[in-house]
Amino acid sequence: MDFLQAQILPELQSDANTMPVLKADAIKFVTTFRNQIPRAGYGVVLPLLVNMLTSKNYVVHSYAANAIERMLIAREQGQPKVTAAELAPLLPQLCANLFALLDRQESKENVFVMKGA
Repeated sequence: MDFLQAQILPELQSDANTMPVLKADAIKFVTTFRNQIPRAGYGVVLPLLVNMLTSKNYVVHSYAANAIERMLIAREQGQPKVTAAELAPLLPQLCANLFALLDRQESKENVFVMKGA
């Protein structure tokens, strides 16, 4: 959690269109270590990933869509780490960002975006 708070969250909180390699690496970290992130951390990370879907960089928004999908299916002691009630406030922005990506030529057939939508 210390590394996540010190290194990853600041990168995800910055503009989605700057330093795409660092953004992609930060998102990849979240995806890889999603099972070690506590439930409370999901409430912080998920809105940031929803914002990363607005990135103009194909890799960044693809990684973000993949990370969101993986986090939504994550379980802890047989229970989902993200409940429907916790996800509800994010749904309008999540759907809007995903459907906006489907309008972009390079993401029309992006499997990661399609899984999220």
